[in-house]
Amino acid sequence: MAETADKTAFRILVAGFGSVSHVQPRDLPNPAFEIIKRLPSTLSPTNTSHTQPNLEIVTHPDPLPSSYHGLLHTVPALVRDNIEAVDLVLLIGVAVGQEYYSVEQSARRDGYHEVPDLDRRTLAKGEGVEIWGRKSRESLATSVDLAAVVEAWHEELAGVQYDQGKGKKVGSKNGEGPGRARQQLPPEVRHTDDVGSYVCGLVYYATLAELVRITEERTTAEATPGKKNVEGRAVFLHVPLLLGEEQLEMGYGVVMALIKALGMVDSNAAR
Repeated sequence: MAETADKTAFRILVAGFGSVSHVQPRDLPNPAFEIIKRLPSTLSPTNTSHTQPNLEIVTHPDPLPSSYHGLLHTVPALVRDNIEAVDLVLLIGVAVGQEYYSVEQSARRDGYHEVPDLDRRTLAKGEGVEIWGRKSRESLATSVDLAAVVEAWHEELAGVQYDQGKGKKVGSKNGEGPGRARQQLPPEVRHTDDVGSYVCGLVYYATLAELVRITEERTTAEATPGKKNVEGRAVFLHVPLLLGEEQLEMGYGVVMALIKALGMVDSNAAR
């Protein structure tokens, strides 16, 4: 665990994208970064589990650029400047057309030549090898047990009521007349392996690749006491395109529940 004032705390760095391209105007706030701006710096354990550690949240103050080359410039410094002080990196992006929240297993080095970014640029075929080297892996995955995380995530969300029907009744107009009340259900959360070949995929791969590079540097250099293994210590979260204050508040609650689940699983794995 990272060395902090609270030796038992789980510290997580959270970063997310700014503008949403290809779908909405550039000035539309990205729900990923809107949620990040609302996160607290500390979070005490809930009553859900006595094994949950205290949580410390470090939010990256600037939105990640929705451009391939911008990310290649930003990510290495972002990782290296923070990895000694945190236990995990959580990256958040929006998945337009997706109605559920998903934590992604892996990302690929190549394939970013088809969809132009916000600057209307792509990465050429083979550019990934030039960037990360011939020995770089075609795919990199998180080392976090995401199946266990989603299970804990479900448990965290189960104790919260979500009025997805906004008080209206199913089968009636404006909630009037015959019909039954909509069931209050928590948002759907999943463990998937579909981060894509756009900026979400690139930022995930670039982050995991930098963590691999740091780990390799440590294994070839003289052993330094207290240096932890950081390979795979990142997770990517896709959120839906949340619009309006009500949806953003729900998204905030879902992300908070995920952070608690990540801390819980990490704490149990360290035992």
